[in-house]
Amino acid sequence: PASLWRPALLLYPLKLARATAPRCQLRLEWIYGYRGHQCRNNLFYTAGKELVYFVAGVGVVFNTREHTQKFYLGHNDDIISLAIHPDKIQVATGQVGKDPYICVWDTYAMVTVSILRDVHTHGVACLAFDSDGQFWTLCGNALTPKRGIFGKTGDLQTILCVSAAKEELTYSGALNGDVYVWKGVTLIRTIQAAGIFSMHACEEGFATGGRDGCIRLWDVDFKPITKIDLREAEQGYKGVLAPPLPVPLRQSAIRGVMVRDRDKPILLMQAHSEGELWALALHPKQPVAVTGSDDRSVRWAGPNSLRESLFTCSSSVLSHLSSLTGPLSPVLSHRDMTEVVHVKDRKEVIHELKFSPDSSFLAVGSNDGLVDVYAVSQRYKKVGECRSSSFITHLDWSVDSRFLQTNDGAGERLFFRMPGTHLMFSFRADAKGIHWMTWTGVIGPEVNGIWPKYSSATNVNSVDANYSSAVLVTGDDLGLIKLFRFPCLKKGLSKFKKYIGHSAHVTNVRWSNDLQWVISTGGADHAVFQWRFLPEGVMNGVLEPLLQGNIIFGWVPDGL
Repeated sequence: PASLWRPALLLYPLKLARATAPRCQLRLEWIYGYRGHQCRNNLFYTAGKELVYFVAGVGVVFNTREHTQKFYLGHNDDIISLAIHPDKIQVATGQVGKDPYICVWDTYAMVTVSILRDVHTHGVACLAFDSDGQFWTLCGNALTPKRGIFGKTGDLQTILCVSAAKEELTYSGALNGDVYVWKGVTLIRTIQAAGIFSMHACEEGFATGGRDGCIRLWDVDFKPITKIDLREAEQGYKGVLAPPLPVPLRQSAIRGVMVRDRDKPILLMQAHSEGELWALALHPKQPVAVTGSDDRSVRWAGPNSLRESLFTCSSSVLSHLSSLTGPLSPVLSHRDMTEVVHVKDRKEVIHELKFSPDSSFLAVGSNDGLVDVYAVSQRYKKVGECRSSSFITHLDWSVDSRFLQTNDGAGERLFFRMPGTHLMFSFRADAKGIHWMTWTGVIGPEVNGIWPKYSSATNVNSVDANYSSAVLVTGDDLGLIKLFRFPCLKKGLSKFKKYIGHSAHVTNVRWSNDLQWVISTGGADHAVFQWRFLPEGVMNGVLEPLLQGNIIFGWVPDGL
């Protein structure tokens, strides 16, 4: 078991604590996620039969045979578009932001080939290479578009997807469900289909997917071959490929479909869908994480895999152990995710909850400014109530389950004797004799160093201490994962290492039960990142070049 923090660590040399960042490292090992909403045609096979796609601010190359991932980290905001070069090796990705740019990168070496800047504003929504592998052709110093001529062949429609074919033919999916066939810029015929959202062309013909939840295969003349109905599995498709068909779904899942086994789709990637992701809990004895989000699902993640949703909630999931953004607190069995009991004592949002180390009590903190304490052995009967002046943001139990410390929205750190309602003290000097089982609070002298000198008290959303290695991991509103020494005492002066990948605010970070991994969740990118912890002296990766400043590091996966 990990050694527990003792108050004597407050004697940690301040000069060393602020002079150097920790010598240990984090290395991105796995990402549970795929952006299936607000994007189309963003999943491709590379020349090596690996899947390439994106999630958050990371380009992912997924080897489904070996179940490994490689990562491209050249973006600083959400990636929203992707195109693959005809050589199936290079890809281009475009992002959102005030000054968005396009990265062209190699899917084998995972290195940048080129960066295109100063062209777009707000975001790069769509990308394509031409048949020669070029992005666009300039006429003089400007792009010269040509309008399609609809004539009387078809109605003017919003075009959802497009695919080029031989003999100067182009096929496009229209909003009304038809496929428009173009010769040059002239519409020559229409084909009735069912709301095609995405289209892929290959030598054998075409594959399409759309609003009816079906994949359709067509020959080179766009005559139907067969239909694969997956509506019973998931609804709404955002793109298809061939062969075999990896089907990206609106619910941020990827399924592999073989035509000969069309009734047996293979789940390749499963994650949370549109909405913010906040809830995260790590199993105390197994390498398992549970997450919950605004998509009203609770998902169970084992090593390098995220299971199907096993519990669907009536409203979004916000707090750390899968309570709801409302007054209801369901307690779920870790074996099969069935509901054991639910409690309704509050009117406001529940933000935080934790079981005591001896499993006797469950503490639940809400926006009412209250922590309700329940006795587990009495079928979660309420046995205590702790009052604060503002909404509860973080809480931690003492090792002996006798004390609870809380952080609230007013910036207060309070201490309570359990299981009663007695506010024991609010001064850190009185807490020196208490040994805390976890440290997830953002307030206190032990974590002053996580705050930039002039930052507000809301920039850091989550922290978690690793007592054994004397380090602290944080997640903040800038989308950064930071690694500090613990304790870190001096505001604005504590050195750290930071890691990129999440494109929006990082809502939660937690150490695994064996302290070998850090799990982080992204709010708007609704992605779950798994980071391998490399203690000092265990550096089995290759450091990337310095990104900026003198404290930011990244890692290239082994074997590159």
